[in-house]
Amino acid sequence: MQNSFVSPCFKFLNPRTASLSIVCCFCFVLPAYSQSVAIPEDSKFVLNLDMQALQTSKIGSRLMGAMQQSFQDEMKKSTKKFFKQKKESKDSSGGENGGLSLEKVSELLGMNPLTEIQQLVISSSDFENPEKSMLAQVRLRKNPGNIEGLLLNLPGYDSSEVNGLTIHSAKPDDNKEVFGCLKQGRDGNYTFYASSNRDNLLEAIKGATTSSGTFRPMQIEDERKTFLGLQVSELKNLDLGEGPQANIARMLQGLVLSISEDSENLELRGTLQAATPKKAQQLRQAIQGLVSMFELFASMDDSDDKDLQQVLEQVRKLSISQDDTKVRLRWSVPSEQVLQMIEEEMNNR
Repeated sequence: MQNSFVSPCFKFLNPRTASLSIVCCFCFVLPAYSQSVAIPEDSKFVLNLDMQALQTSKIGSRLMGAMQQSFQDEMKKSTKKFFKQKKESKDSSGGENGGLSLEKVSELLGMNPLTEIQQLVISSSDFENPEKSMLAQVRLRKNPGNIEGLLLNLPGYDSSEVNGLTIHSAKPDDNKEVFGCLKQGRDGNYTFYASSNRDNLLEAIKGATTSSGTFRPMQIEDERKTFLGLQVSELKNLDLGEGPQANIARMLQGLVLSISEDSENLELRGTLQAATPKKAQQLRQAIQGLVSMFELFASMDDSDDKDLQQVLEQVRKLSISQDDTKVRLRWSVPSEQVLQMIEEEMNNR
């Protein structure tokens, strides 16, 4: 569990899957940093998904379409399997011929989640047991749908009132309890807070509207609107196995990743934070060495592997620079090329 937010970032070390891994790693956890979102001061990682930025981009809109189609396909398969097991007629209402569509899910929720959800922010202060301090903030438009009504159906449901707000709770099993709260902001939009820790939930609600000392605004160096914002600290405590990625992680105090799209290109930016300029220099040299090593092995491959050559072309576009204690990475690829990759993946499903 502790590797799930970081390990994918190092998949570029596999030369034959590099470009696709980079795209897939970020395109399904996509966002833009908002100064109005408060996160716990001791957060070790923060993941921000901005659905608005996603929907207004070429790549994002195509991904949303692909996700919607994939969702409907999976729901139809699940529905067919269910009715087959129940030996129901194919012509039964909602049976094999119908399937569970996004329209039916939207009707159930009282809203279309793909259009009403604006932003998702997930943070935690514990890598080893992230669920103990996990806090999720889902920002919605002015239509919260049937969220609070549907919560009544959760196992072990209970609720309490705190300062005019309803604090919902549910127990998936005897050892777990989850808390949630739906709150409307001054702009009329809603935010749904969810946490496994009730005190954290209450602090989050308070911290979003006050200058609570235990919360801080979410920030990022790159202030442009991005699909993805990911901040990670204390990577040295993560179990990343052996190899170059583990050595690099041990030298890091933290990292920031972001991904954005202009009219022509998809751009990935990364900032690796080291303790000293000397450590930053070592980091820069280590990454440049990995790139050179990849180019060397690629040049020795006489199999005329087109995929390998395409990856090599992308690796050569990686820009590496140092700014005092920070190592900055920058990589871009034409949006049309990414769209083509998405289409190929969808066609091969």
